[in-house]
Amino acid sequence: MKSYTLPKTTLNAFHCLAIVGIALASSCTASVANSPNASTTTTPPEPIPDRLASEAEPLDITDTVLTSTESSCADHVGTYISKPNETQTRPVEGKLTVSVKDEICLFESNQIPNHEPGSALGADESVEPRPLQLEIPARPMIAESFTRIGLGTNAVLLNGVPWEALFDACFDAGDEPVGTETAFCGEDPQNPWRYDTGSELSDFGFDDWNAHLQTDGHYHYHSQPAALFDPDCADTGPSPTIGFALDGFPVFGPCYEDPNGDIKKALSSYQVKDGKRQDIDGYTTPRQVGNVASDNYDGQFNGDYEYVEGSGDLDECNGMQVGDVYGYYLTDDYPHVLACYSGTPLP
Repeated sequence: MKSYTLPKTTLNAFHCLAIVGIALASSCTASVANSPNASTTTTPPEPIPDRLASEAEPLDITDTVLTSTESSCADHVGTYISKPNETQTRPVEGKLTVSVKDEICLFESNQIPNHEPGSALGADESVEPRPLQLEIPARPMIAESFTRIGLGTNAVLLNGVPWEALFDACFDAGDEPVGTETAFCGEDPQNPWRYDTGSELSDFGFDDWNAHLQTDGHYHYHSQPAALFDPDCADTGPSPTIGFALDGFPVFGPCYEDPNGDIKKALSSYQVKDGKRQDIDGYTTPRQVGNVASDNYDGQFNGDYEYVEGSGDLDECNGMQVGDVYGYYLTDDYPHVLACYSGTPLP
């Protein structure tokens, strides 16, 4: 695979992060001495200049492993093309453009990946261009409380392919036999018995990239997307920025540099609960039937997990701050990319 560093724009990116009751100093605020007489005046951040994707030459990212760790979407303005399907009788070229205006990044893509889709669900033959437009804040801020994720796209990778947290299959939802559900979960994003797409106890036919197709032919990732980064933390430095969540914060691969300078794989702070699954009002509790492995909490469903602060590296949304930059990290275990938004997506 090729390695490629996305170009840094003239933007001097600023990351002003505010957590409840705590100010996190960054390059966009003046330092304030811990003195009774210290001024509390802060320097406002420089405005992010508007830039069009067309201002830069198109870049071919076919089968690319990214290396840039730039954490603002405004640092990734440009046009990215890929030609992973040249061997097919009907070539399909991937295309992503990123522009910025009024401190909002506009992502436009045809959702064709920069790699050859896998054979699962006929993806190598049936993937079709489908337009995607997303507006993402270029200067995200940590909110006072997190925002729950919804159905559909929750992040977009820098190859233009969306990532979806929630799979459209829940226990005893839809018309399929109980315990064999593959779709038709409905419009309730809080259903606790939605199948976890990363569980080894289920097989939903994802390809080698942890992606599959919707019925309209558009290709998208679930679980931990296996594209754009090197998964071996022992042989690499900190993981690159591989995409952006809808709240504007970057999505990194799994590797980060700890305060001692060691490269480590980020660990989720979600743990599988103990014992037998308990009833939740309004939902049918999963039991051992069909493809459901057991009556116990075992990680086959999202509701089998609970957040245990301090049990891993990451917060409740699956993110953390490294240096001055907050971002989400890919994890082997639930929630794989993000469980909620630490910032606020645009309306």
